[in-house]
Parts: sequence; structure tokens; C-alpha cells
Amino acid sequence: MEAHEPLIGCPDGAGGLFPFASAREGQRQFLEDARSCVRNRVNLVAHAPTGMGKTAVALTAALETTLQEEGLVIFMTSRQSQHNAAIETARRIWRVQKIAVVDLISREDMCLCRRKGEVCPCLSSDDCYFLDEKRISDAAMRLLDYPLHATEAQRMCLRAGACPWRSALRALAESDVVVCDYNHLFSPTDGSIIDRAGREMDRCVLIVDEAHGLPTRMVEACSSSLSRAALLSASRSIKDRAARRALQAMLRQFDVLCFGPQREISAEELETIVTDECGLSCQELAELISSSLKKKTRGPLEKVAMFLRAWNANGSSSFRYADPSTGELHCRFMEPWLMAAPVFEKMRSSIVMSGTLHPPEMFADLLGIGDMSACRRYRSPFDPSNRNILAVKDVTSRYEQRGKEMYTRMALRLMEISDAVEGNVAAFFPSYEMLGSVEAEMRRLTGGSRLLVERRGMARSERDAMLVSLRRDERSVLLANISGSFAEGVDFHDNVLSAVVVVGWPLSPPSIVTEEMVRRLSARYGHERAQCYVRTYPAVAKVLQAAGRAIRGENDRASIVLMDERYASMAVRGAFPEDFCYKVSEDIASDLRAFHHPESGGKGPDGKEGDAEKGY
Repeated sequence: MEAHEPLIGCPDGAGGLFPFASAREGQRQFLEDARSCVRNRVNLVAHAPTGMGKTAVALTAALETTLQEEGLVIFMTSRQSQHNAAIETARRIWRVQKIAVVDLISREDMCLCRRKGEVCPCLSSDDCYFLDEKRISDAAMRLLDYPLHATEAQRMCLRAGACPWRSALRALAESDVVVCDYNHLFSPTDGSIIDRAGREMDRCVLIVDEAHGLPTRMVEACSSSLSRAALLSASRSIKDRAARRALQAMLRQFDVLCFGPQREISAEELETIVTDECGLSCQELAELISSSLKKKTRGPLEKVAMFLRAWNANGSSSFRYADPSTGELHCRFMEPWLMAAPVFEKMRSSIVMSGTLHPPEMFADLLGIGDMSACRRYRSPFDPSNRNILAVKDVTSRYEQRGKEMYTRMALRLMEISDAVEGNVAAFFPSYEMLGSVEAEMRRLTGGSRLLVERRGMARSERDAMLVSLRRDERSVLLANISGSFAEGVDFHDNVLSAVVVVGWPLSPPSIVTEEMVRRLSARYGHERAQCYVRTYPAVAKVLQAAGRAIRGENDRASIVLMDERYASMAVRGAFPEDFCYKVSEDIASDLRAFHHPESGGKGPDGKEGDAEKGY
């Protein structure tokens, strides 16, 4: 690996474009590995916990190479809110060396004319004030002057009278970094961001942030489902007679296909229904439906057209089945490596990273880059003595043991934990059903005045209000779903949580889809590895993601409690990262008090043992 001149005043020699005076513990090794992999055209797949400074490392290592080769750094992340960290880090690097950065979000979210619930006007007409080519070119040049957040770019373009989306696309040709969503490279519909930038792929370095979600995003992008209600609505609104007959035939067969247990459906079953009725293939019927739409919408007709297009799009790589529990037909893409590998193979290099990319070898396999990647695990830079991880054996989320007695026991344990830490507690459940059952028991036992509860479909404003309550009350208990927004999309900074509790072992329920995924992965990697990839490691990832809510800064201090007997087994213990070590507690209250109130000899700050009858 080539040497880099260190920045003046950089005592640890992180140097180059690294935008900070010194590298954190563990960050230096990550930076060295990233620099080496990018220069040597190797993919780096990194499990890098919170606090590692992943964004600074990745952008530094990538830019130090691409700036010399007139290349492009493509920084991809899954949420618009996560663009902020990339842009802020790019600004720090800009102060070391001027770089041109474009923050690109969706056309709909950048549009200055779109009304809520409608598509962008430019999709159906060029008659828009903001489409003036000269103003767009001028705005594009201004976007390159300094790294701007997408919202800042929108305001600048509004003043300039230029379309923000087209201005950003125009700026790509001269940019050094583009921050964008996964779908700009890993989607069957969107054009490649590299084509729009006019760059050669072998000069591009791809950074995938929060990469633990990339395989799922690709699966969802290539999958589709169809409900009876959508099909019925489409059959009533379509004008073309042949298309209407085909949709009505599908509707007559819908109840037959969705009757009984979940079952696989061959591609030919639906294809035969459509062809026999109107003489068209599913793809041809989809195009007929789309052509009949007066404007692009996301209504029932477009939903049916999307489903028909997906039905045969990926051949044997998709799994088609009927789900009577939801009354839907599904076409699910099952092999994300087929989409990902060709992208990674053409790149100069890539840095694939996340705080829950464990084990990195699994994600390398799922992305189809296992043979051309360096997989690395980095320890958390935070003081391990600030994190107290305990497991409790007397409860379980096993299906056969669920019931009122178990839910009461869980409720009592949560109340005991809250009393022992004397601070905010967030408890994450494997399902909303279990959450609701334990909530009911806690309210029955104590009144529930201190409970904050996540509900399905909760608006962002409601989540923000709950965060305000946590900061104000400091003795609340938050009950949330381990797959919901609070487990990943909400940042509990400033040590707002004293403890995180993972209730149960969050295995996905058995289904025809998981069995099919096990079968496919078994053919590639063997049955034991397939079971770990489909069942064990996804559960571990959920636990790590939820546990990571507790400690967000180097001075934070919190406990993590794993509530299920299975955490005591060697099989489950061995599935976690080496630095995620936990003790099986025989007296959870005493162990928590000893950590949170050591000056009181394991008792609360008032010298008392605690009271499980306080209001929640």
C-alpha cells in the first residue's frame, strides 16, 4: 500500500485526506485495510460497530485513489436521513482538499412542483418552468462548489429557477462523490448512476453503508405481490376488453390458487390462465395495461401490470407462491447475488460496511463476492466496561410456551429491570402480538402510566413525540418491535437509554419462503451453513441492531438484557461477535444495580432494593 503524507498536526499519522486530527482506536486499522483494498482492487466487507467512524474511513480511502484517476466515489445508503452523515463528512474532507459532491435523492422528493400523492409533472410533459436547460446547467455548476444536502440543493435550485433533480444529474459528470440510494445500481428499473455520470465502472469505487440491508432491498426490488382487492379493482376499471377478460379469468382462479395452505405455484399456471383467455403472455398483458393508463399512477391497474411483469422476469430465480393468510399471490426473487455480483465485478473496488455486518463472510456470499473480498471484523472503539450485557433464562419466546403465564413473567422481568436501572428502558419484541400481550400484563399489574408503546404504521411525528417523552421523564419503558423503526431508524443519542432489553430470540417464523431459501443456499454452501444464513444470523443481526440503540457515544453507559433461555446455549452464544460477551444472570436486579449503582453496594441510589409495584 502506498504511503500518504500525514496532515500537519496529525500525531497518529492517519494523514492523506482523513478529515480528523487523529484516528480512534480500531479506526486506524480499518483505514489501513480500506486504503489497501481500494488500491489493490479488492472488495472490503467490514463489520464495523457504531463509533468506528465508518463514513470518514470509507470516503477517505476511496477518494485518495479516485481523485488521482479521475474516478467517481459512489456512496450508497438506504435512508435519506443517512445521507446527512456522508455530506457532513464530505464537507470536512472538502476543507482538506476541494471535492465536488452531489447528494441525489428520488425525483419525487427533489421535485419543486409535485403535489402530494401525484407524480412529477415532467413525467408526462416538458411544460415545466424549472426545465430551462441554461438554468439547469448553471445550477449544476453551483452544486459542485461545495457539498450540499439535498434540501439545501433544492433551495438553491428554487432561487435559480432550475429543476433540482436534473441539475443534480447534470452535475454528476463533473463530480467526485455522489451520495444516493441503493436503487441507482441495484434495481431492475432505474438506469445506472454510472451511465448518467458518463463514467467507466472500473474507475469507480462503491461504498455501501448499512449494507446489512442490501440483500433484502434487492429481493424486494425484484419481487411483487398481488391482492384480490387490487385485481378486482383493476378488472372493473380497465377499458380494453381482452385485458378485462384476462383479469376476470385471473380473478375467478384467484380463490382456487389461494385456498388451503401456502403452496408453490409454477410460472405456467398463471401464464396459462392469461394466454387461454386473451392470447397474450403475462408480459404482453402488462404492457397492454400500462399503455391504457392515461398517466403514470400507483393505482390498482399499475399494481397489476407490475405484478405481471415480475411474474416471469427472473425465471427460476424467483419463487412463486400463494399465501391464504393474506389472500395474496407472491413472486419473490430469491437470489440477490445474481443482481449484485455483476455490479461489484465491474467496479474498481468496493467498501461494504455496517455495524451489524456479522458475519461478513455471509454477506459476501449473499452478494456473490465471497471469492473476491477481504472480510474483516473490527471491535467497538467504545470502552467495554461501559456496556453490561446479561442474559435471563426463565423466559422464552418459543411458540409452544407462549401464553398468559409467560407474558406475565416477561412483564414482571421488565418491571424489575426498570426499577434496577432507574432510567429509561427500551424493550424490543419479535412481534407486535407479543408486544401487545406483555403490554396488557404490565398495565394490569401497574397501571401503565410510564409505558410508551410503538404501534403498527406509527407516523414519524408520533415517534418524535415519544423520544421527547423519553428525554423528559427519564424513567419510562418503551415497548417496540425489533423489526420496527425504533430498532434501527431512531438514534437514541446522549445516553437517553439506561438499558435495552431484547425479549425473546427473534427467529423469523417458519414459512414456505424460508424453506425455499434454505434449499437454494444448501445447494451452494451446504445445509448447515444455509440454516445459519437463513435463521440464526438474521436473528443475531436483529439483536445486535437493537442492542446498539443503547450506546451511541464514547461516554454512554448502559445495560443490555437478553431475555430468553436460548441465549444460554453454546450454539447461540457462538453466533455472536467475539466482543459481544454476555453473562447469564441468576439475579438480574442485583447484577443491574451493581453496574448502575456500584456506590450503593448493588442497591438503588436511595439504598433500597427497589419496588416492582411502581406505576408503569
